[in-house]
Amino acid sequence: MVLPIITSFFENGGNSNHWLELDLVGNYPNTSAIGARVDVWAGELHLVREVLHNQGMHYGDAFIARQHLGLAGHTTVDSLIIRWPDRTVQYLHCLPVDTILQISQPQPGIDEICDISLPVLFVRRTGLPELSGSLFDVCGRSVNPGGVRSGIFYLRPRNSGRCLKLVVH
Repeated sequence: MVLPIITSFFENGGNSNHWLELDLVGNYPNTSAIGARVDVWAGELHLVREVLHNQGMHYGDAFIARQHLGLAGHTTVDSLIIRWPDRTVQYLHCLPVDTILQISQPQPGIDEICDISLPVLFVRRTGLPELSGSLFDVCGRSVNPGGVRSGIFYLRPRNSGRCLKLVVH
């Protein structure tokens, strides 16, 4: 008995939603960045991705740990935090959408892009302290503290020139 061969073709009509794809490149020997965690904020949207050994894209025998982030109608990524497997933390701001970014883990001893010189305060949105000073988003725009939902912000206290980084979740 011969079974008929059924073929089908799927045409993806797409949509107008925005997206971002990340190719993380870790330091040797973990060049696939297995174990890295990515937090992304676009407006009020907060997405989390973790690079796992069994997730990603496969092309033949090659494994690519590309992370796809659906951003709906958001036209920019306000902030992105990468927690690399060696506990290095990398902060990126004001990223474009509808593109693939390759981001390399900072080499040991290089901290210019990690904002580690600023003290960081992690707060829950419901526990946001009374702020006395100017609040800015990562793109340098003034922010009304009452409108803060989640993301990374900078607080410049009234009586100090030094900023404090707020990570609101």
